[in-house]
Amino acid sequence: MQHKNTLLPLYGILIFFVLYILSASFYPGGNVADKMQTGFDWFHNYWCDLLETKAMNGQNNAAKPLAVVALILLLVSLGYLFFLFPKHFPIDSNKAKIWNKIITYAGASSVFLTYFITTSFHDYTIGISSFLGLLAMLGIFISLKYHSKRLYLITGWMALGLLLLNKLMYYTRMGEFYLPLMQKVGFAAVLTWFASLSVIMHRKKKSLSSKGV
Repeated sequence: MQHKNTLLPLYGILIFFVLYILSASFYPGGNVADKMQTGFDWFHNYWCDLLETKAMNGQNNAAKPLAVVALILLLVSLGYLFFLFPKHFPIDSNKAKIWNKIITYAGASSVFLTYFITTSFHDYTIGISSFLGLLAMLGIFISLKYHSKRLYLITGWMALGLLLLNKLMYYTRMGEFYLPLMQKVGFAAVLTWFASLSVIMHRKKKSLSSKGV
């Protein structure tokens, strides 16, 4: 495997952010605060609004095709990351080896199910995929602790904390006015953290190769 392959998740996440911003520029308008507002409001619109066939103002959503491409690219990138990570940072402890498979399979399942947020099964998909994604993240945390990657472990917990706060607000509707903004903050934090994992995998592979391993 080439060094650059370990950076593919990073590149995919970066391109996703670009496509996300571009797709938002095509959104006709409407949000939870004002259905007649023109354009995408970064404070009041949800990411999922870009994936709807109709915008909240009733117009055809021109943002959807690009948003779907962005979503697919992101899911492929994350799926590849869940596949790669246990190979570069395996847990060798006999009692915890199962987490290597959990990272891969729970992560891949979470990624697969997330695509269905574009369907009428949106709410069910979010719940199941979030649970599986949480399992995969816990496995990564165990691996990071096993390999003494304390900085990435701490930042990972911080990102997960933001994500869990977002889920709490979503299901309880507590602070609902700020939920669309918190969704973006939590989303960006977790994806940035995943991108950093791509970087440390690349650094480790490059270091091993320079030693002839």
